[in-house]
Amino acid sequence: FTHLVMSYAVDVLYWEKDDGLFLRGVYSGALLVGRVINIFVTFLLTPSRIVLMDCAIIFVGFLLISTLSSYTVVTWVSTAIIALGFSSFYTASLMWTAEQFYFTGRIESVIGLGSSTGSFIFPMLTGYLMDKYGGKMFVYVEVVNVFFMFLSIIFLGEFLSRKANSKNHKIVEPNNYTAVSKRDSKENCFEL
Repeated sequence: FTHLVMSYAVDVLYWEKDDGLFLRGVYSGALLVGRVINIFVTFLLTPSRIVLMDCAIIFVGFLLISTLSSYTVVTWVSTAIIALGFSSFYTASLMWTAEQFYFTGRIESVIGLGSSTGSFIFPMLTGYLMDKYGGKMFVYVEVVNVFFMFLSIIFLGEFLSRKANSKNHKIVEPNNYTAVSKRDSKENCFEL
């Protein structure tokens, strides 16, 4: 979003370049405010709830900007809403993944590769579609992207919960003093 929001403002909404830069500044400022707020939100909500909340916030922001972008105020507000949603999405996703998997270098590499690939491919794809089919494709591609993010999180959560339910049974040691879950490592033993 941040890579093409200025192009969207200047080429589609016919704003001045200074206003487009200021819009990008509003996005960055709202991102900062959202990250500060999310320091306290993490004490109240689980990572999975934060991720779902972020997806909903981002979707609402893109829904507003896609339907009411002819109103200047809506564009400013929806850009800030989108930034608030994105402010904790990546971090909460990492926290949620860490709850589900034992983080190894391989898992961290896959996450980093996926993040870098998305940061590289989506702006190019969105820019190409904007050139070919018009600037409004920026918003449509982002709405579809958020929708698929939301679906993939729901399906991944369902898959992980089924996997955990099928494998999360207790193994009791012969001395009956220690029970270990298959999901837990040896350091996470607990006494009965």
